[in-house]
Amino acid sequence: FTPTSPLEPDTTYTATITTRAKDQAGNGLGGNFAWSFTTGPAADIWLTQPVCAGQTVPISATATDNSAVRQLDFLLNGTSFDTQTNAGGGKSFSTTSSLVAGTIKDTTPFALGLVAYDTVQSTTVSHQLALLATHCCNKAKDADETAVDCGGKDCNACAGGSCQKDADCSGNMRCVNNKCTPLPE
Repeated sequence: FTPTSPLEPDTTYTATITTRAKDQAGNGLGGNFAWSFTTGPAADIWLTQPVCAGQTVPISATATDNSAVRQLDFLLNGTSFDTQTNAGGGKSFSTTSSLVAGTIKDTTPFALGLVAYDTVQSTTVSHQLALLATHCCNKAKDADETAVDCGGKDCNACAGGSCQKDADCSGNMRCVNNKCTPLPE
């Protein structure tokens, strides 16, 4: 079975195999078989600015759950580099960390991820990213940039530019309906 759309986070689902299901010999079940499961907490991670070689970049993350968010683990290529614990134990947890871009090779795409833990399970989200040219983070309009640190062949798209995912946009923006859109203040 493959769902036709992604399952909602933090939601209980019930699956049922009915007596209409048959084995290879044509025998049906003696009765319906049902079981339930609950998906993990909702989580998201994003960068507040582009990632350029040799820089330390702030990262923001948030998770929500119907019981409590216990912990967030920040991942680089699947390996944890920072763990933040929700001391308050609330249903929502937002925090920040930092990514040291000097640990990533210039030409190597990388995956920035987040694991959100509630009291019994976890949810992982991950975004594929790539280091940008140094001039994309120098707070000046140079090279072939169309605005300060965005546009051109090396940098991420500027506000209103086309995108497929958040990583296609310059800092403090998300990809919304295939357009780079500034994050709310």
